[in-house]
Amino acid sequence: MAMVVMLVVMLAATFITAFICGIKNGFSMMLVAFVAIWFLPTVFIYYSSSALVYTVIYAAIAAAGCAFGGRLHGKR
Repeated sequence: MAMVVMLVVMLAATFITAFICGIKNGFSMMLVAFVAIWFLPTVFIYYSSSALVYTVIYAAIAAAGCAFGGRLHGKR
């Protein structure tokens, strides 16, 4: 169950949040950096060090959501 939360629910929340941020502010590399930085402590607190690869995955999902939202930013 924890794996489902980590791989589906949290990734979806990251994408949706980044998408909304992209719509409101355009593409923000700062958001992508914050996602990666804020995920790092959770790896060592809740998961094992083998979950470090998910830091890159979460940053990529945030970048994709922000990019898609940023494409809609100029259309309002």
